[in-house]
Amino acid sequence: MIIFGVGFGLTFSVSTPPMTAIEVVISTQTPVKTSSDLFSPIPDVRSPTVDTRSDNPQITQYRTQIAEIEADVSRISRERFITSHQTPDDLGEWMARWRQAVEGLGQSQIHRNGSAPMTGDVLLMVSVGASGAVRDTKILASSGNKQLDQFAQNIAINAAPYDPLPGTVQSATDTLHITRTWRFEPSGTILTGE
Repeated sequence: MIIFGVGFGLTFSVSTPPMTAIEVVISTQTPVKTSSDLFSPIPDVRSPTVDTRSDNPQITQYRTQIAEIEADVSRISRERFITSHQTPDDLGEWMARWRQAVEGLGQSQIHRNGSAPMTGDVLLMVSVGASGAVRDTKILASSGNKQLDQFAQNIAINAAPYDPLPGTVQSATDTLHITRTWRFEPSGTILTGE
């Protein structure tokens, strides 16, 4: 590699693996630039003008998009996601009560129905607000039976409102997303622990 500068030139010679030596040669044979070479006139380069008027539709659109992105970032930072494999200590008791509520309601609806219980596994995400209200449910993996999938969602919605989230959790969380596998057993038992 050769590097030239004012009044000198550097030559680096590097051998490839294994690296054994680096050779630096300073050469004074490089032509020396004079001050007239160094200070040539700079072309007239002006910054582009930016129209920041609020009546410009593009600027208005960009400002709206920026505001939406900032709102999304703020909202996402106040959401918390948990699974059965990862339930933090500050939610342990609350999750135990949540489980009792959904499993109890589901089993009572199955027994009240009197027909043979549907069986299968539904991976369901239930989004609960800080107040305990259900904000959303989403099937992440279907059981293959649309009736069973809908039944799981209905249980999550009808068992609400749940207890409000603990105060220590509410200080940093507006929405708790609970992802669990809802297992519907042939005996009519519902398990939401996996």
